[in-house]
Amino acid sequence: VAQVCKNRLEPCHAAFAAAAAADCRQVLALAPEDPRLIAFLHGEELPCTAEKGFCAVTAAGLTKTMAPRTEETIKRYPLPRVESDVRDFYRNVVKASRGEEEQLIRHDEMMRDMKLMEAIFRSSETHTVVTDIF
Repeated sequence: VAQVCKNRLEPCHAAFAAAAAADCRQVLALAPEDPRLIAFLHGEELPCTAEKGFCAVTAAGLTKTMAPRTEETIKRYPLPRVESDVRDFYRNVVKASRGEEEQLIRHDEMMRDMKLMEAIFRSSETHTVVTDIF
């Protein structure tokens, strides 16, 4: 749902577009006739008084896109490099099936991820907002 870009997390646009405004922490709600909406849709940056991070821009209640914060409002932190082995997941599956340890990733978590990915693809294919995800 996000990727690391220039030492920060950047939301996946498709996942973001599938979200409703109510799912977002920061929203700039614009009326369809607001001239700022046209400016924003033409790529202009809008001043936003919200907290640091991304701010959803909506028009008539629909999420249009996400607006990145301006440089002066962003504070960067170094991200630690996490050493991992992709085989750890499979080792855990074997141990969990033997009853030796708890599953690291539960079935309900996997199902939720799969439903989200399917909704993202469906939204992309139909060019619509998908709300019946879970």
